[in-house]
Amino acid sequence: MAVGELQARYLGEALTIPRSLKGLSRDEVLRQPPTLPTEATKPKKSLIAVLAALGGGFTLLLWVFLREGWKNAARDPETLKKQHRLRAALGLKRS
Repeated sequence: MAVGELQARYLGEALTIPRSLKGLSRDEVLRQPPTLPTEATKPKKSLIAVLAALGGGFTLLLWVFLREGWKNAARDPETLKKQHRLRAALGLKRS
């Protein structure tokens, strides 16, 4: 026998022990009616607000670093030419 078969057999036997203790036969299937939660679940507004604030702050910080990098790169004449070509290709105005 393969290990998987042994495991499945032992698991099946382990599941039948509680049934046999209750006096049920091995082939009898137990069915439990579905249960619904007693309280409605709500979205956690505070968690959403904190995550939105962190996401917005991270985005603004990233924007500041990119803008400063763009300005610092413009000090190099060769990079400035590349930026002008990029702006022209994107249809942006020259600053």
